[in-house]
Amino acid sequence: MDSTVVETFSAKRFGWWQVYRDIKAPGKYIMKFEHDGYYPAYKNVDFKYTKYRHTGDSFGEILMHKIRMKKEVTLKEVVVTATKLKMVMRGDTIVYDADAFQLSSGSMLDKLIRLLPGAQLEPGGEIYINGQKVESLLVNGENFFNGDPKVALDNLPHYMVDKIKVYRKMDERLMVASDLRTLRKDQLPLVLDVG
Repeated sequence: MDSTVVETFSAKRFGWWQVYRDIKAPGKYIMKFEHDGYYPAYKNVDFKYTKYRHTGDSFGEILMHKIRMKKEVTLKEVVVTATKLKMVMRGDTIVYDADAFQLSSGSMLDKLIRLLPGAQLEPGGEIYINGQKVESLLVNGENFFNGDPKVALDNLPHYMVDKIKVYRKMDERLMVASDLRTLRKDQLPLVLDVG
């Protein structure tokens, strides 16, 4: 009755047990019945001495409940595709990852800029980022197109672009014309740097 295993028996044909010859001493026991695919069944029994000093009891049929197996379901194919981050903020700089945008082959920089979140490209080549006009278009930090972004937009293939950075840069004209101590950062011109 303290749930310590005393004896174990295996069933004969058709699930018959004969335990009266194997129980060592009379007393109260818990019988635990197990079979594959069924929940265990328990029965409290009190074995007493019987004729010819055999210990045992007869307790008839034991009802065991079948474990209901969950029906196996095969799922259809699942395709997981990873996407790259389109943009990140690094301090005051917005960095766009050009590889994160799907473009057809032969597309130029103008098509890439149209896909950038927060970017707007006007028909004349003017670029706006979050509603603010981009004053100059740089390539690897250098102004190759003398202030005319349309030349780069129409002639630079998108596959040559790795990152596009948007930040504010000190202009040489501002250095000469204004007092640097009173100049606020949001007064600096916005540039788009293609790298």
